[in-house]
Amino acid sequence: MSLPKGKPIKFDTIKQGKSLIKLTDGNYLEVILVVNKIIKSDQINPSGEPVYGVQHSVVITVWKPEEMANMEGEE
Repeated sequence: MSLPKGKPIKFDTIKQGKSLIKLTDGNYLEVILVVNKIIKSDQINPSGEPVYGVQHSVVITVWKPEEMANMEGEE
């Protein structure tokens, strides 16, 4: 998917989220979305909000159950 026509806009990442998913085979997937670039287009959506394009990367890590059990700092 390509980004819309527009201008790059500066941004600060306030909070980066992680999703931890338990699979039926007992393993876990940790999924993180990383935003690389944001483009603000000249378009306005039907709700009156500006339209942005986001270039991103997805980071996926596989954890075995024993790794999760031994992980420090988890509550």
